[in-house]
Amino acid sequence: VRCYIGKNSIGKTPTAIYDSIAYQRDHPKKKIIVYDSQDKFDAQRKAGRLRIDLLISKNNKDWADQLQEYEIVNGEKKYIWAHSHLILDDYRGLLRGNDMPADFWNLFAMRPAPHFNMDMSIICHEPRNILEGLKGYISHYHIFANEADATQYENKISCWYKCQQAALAINKYESLYRGYYDVIMKMPYFPHIVVEKEKPEPF
Repeated sequence: VRCYIGKNSIGKTPTAIYDSIAYQRDHPKKKIIVYDSQDKFDAQRKAGRLRIDLLISKNNKDWADQLQEYEIVNGEKKYIWAHSHLILDDYRGLLRGNDMPADFWNLFAMRPAPHFNMDMSIICHEPRNILEGLKGYISHYHIFANEADATQYENKISCWYKCQQAALAINKYESLYRGYYDVIMKMPYFPHIVVEKEKPEPF
């Protein structure tokens, strides 16, 4: 479970797209599911750079239940969206409150099971946007330039000190170096620091 954190127009979504293209190259059989708040993922789909198997509509209130649908095959449950990568870009359009809805919680609880095996990436502006039920499960934080104070990190992230130090470093670095254009991927790439949590829960 990866979380991209940074202020507006700092490269979170393009970097998540860049990472998703690389992910799909390495895991060609995995399905890609996207809540695309800015239509940037869909633009890459239309350009033929990223295959998207399901675009979650902004008006789809049952999206989390939909991702748990299954068929009975030889007496066993076969989940339609098993072995996939779920990407929620600025998910506040889907999840307005601070607590995780029951259907999303159920989806999240199923995520690590071998028969389901769903990877997740979430994109938000500040640590305070991380849902209460979600914060213990995040394994990697992609820290972009942002304006969050230390309290936000401490309240929402267990490895908060590392993340806050990363934010201080990247804020200074980004003011000097804005990134580069990858001619092979045909995508911009923006500076950020990845902080890996030592013990995400559950294993």
